[in-house]
Amino acid sequence: MTEPQIKFQDYMPEIHLQDYMPVILRRRWVIITFFTVLVVIVSIGSLKQAPIYEAVATIMIEQKSPSVVSFKEVTPMGAGDYGAYKDFYETQYKLMASRTLLKKVADILGFKSVSPAGKYIDPVKKLQKAIKIEPVKNSQLVKIRVEDVSPQMTEKIANTIAGEFIRHNLERSINTANEASQWLAKSIEEQGQKLRDLELVLQKYRIEHNISIMPEASTEEAVEGIKSNYASLQALLASYSERYTEEHPKMVELKAQINSLKNKIQGLEDTNLSDKSIDYRV
Repeated sequence: MTEPQIKFQDYMPEIHLQDYMPVILRRRWVIITFFTVLVVIVSIGSLKQAPIYEAVATIMIEQKSPSVVSFKEVTPMGAGDYGAYKDFYETQYKLMASRTLLKKVADILGFKSVSPAGKYIDPVKKLQKAIKIEPVKNSQLVKIRVEDVSPQMTEKIANTIAGEFIRHNLERSINTANEASQWLAKSIEEQGQKLRDLELVLQKYRIEHNISIMPEASTEEAVEGIKSNYASLQALLASYSERYTEEHPKMVELKAQINSLKNKIQGLEDTNLSDKSIDYRV
């Protein structure tokens, strides 16, 4: 025959808040004194603590690739790539809080590295602790938050960081443009020298192969026009032959014009048919 199992919770009485009320009432002065002392200590600490002021400077960062003439190869950016876009702005945020930029800010504001007590203080680390770079979501804006015990200094720090960052980007853009300008000037000089050398080679080739240079019109149209003039002069020559002798100035001048046109026609036909002329044009 098994014995009935007895559970421990069957013997535990049910506890209510009212069961503790007699204890609380007996110790009420201790509890009141504790909370009073706690409130006084917190209040005194708050009154002794210096107020912290915050200043915010907001600037816009534009992602813009320097372009020189008609190409983008000088400083490629990959503006359509989200990864490049994100990396660009992350880089700008890090530059904004970089030691190099904050060192310039500390120098401008006259921050000293030695405290009045003679202890060494790193002004850059102090600035790094005081600032917070906060990008504005879905925009090209970024906020520079600065906290300090002095409202005037807080404002100066925020504005100086923003100003130095803008100046740094401007200098970088100017340096990029100067480098591109120097590269273009050098390239123009080199290409100009190559062009002069090739002009001399071209001129030598033309002289050696007796190639005539004609205007850049259609060769066939030029030949037809000259042939038409040639035929008109031939007809005029026949008319002059009936009135003038061969030594007459008008006959001599007319024959010279006819010979000149004949040479031009021959030159155009040679240009159209000669392999040497094709090489010359190439």
